[in-house]
Amino acid sequence: MKNIYRSIILGVMALVLLSAMAVAAPPGITQVYAVDVEVQGQGTVAVSPAPGSGASSFPPNAKVFYYDFNSQGIDLQWTATPESGWTLDHWELGATGATTQSTDNPVTLSLTPGTSNPSNWTVRAVFTEASYTVSVSADPAAGGTVT
Repeated sequence: MKNIYRSIILGVMALVLLSAMAVAAPPGITQVYAVDVEVQGQGTVAVSPAPGSGASSFPPNAKVFYYDFNSQGIDLQWTATPESGWTLDHWELGATGATTQSTDNPVTLSLTPGTSNPSNWTVRAVFTEASYTVSVSADPAAGGTVT
């Protein structure tokens, strides 16, 4: 993780549309990271370090903001927790549009300064329903019952 003393992380969780708005960095902050948090299927995601709002778990389709005072970048560790009967299939993450897939859990997304400010990122956890295969055979093969 980048030196947390050099990168003071502030954040505000918002359920507002930002895609059409430009966000100016507050004085003293050189880079703003806007992270879309998406969940497909049934489960939750959590992040460490938490944004300045203190929330570390988010509802589906949330937008989280991190502010970087010195443009050193920020490493975020994301953890997925599936609901009962579901499993984490994979993560899709990256700058503007979820470009990389990973099956690691937890997974790290390294926010790096980009040419745009805010720099837009996506984290998507894809959960699938758990499925099980059951094989049954009889011994002797001539008969019997299975219950």
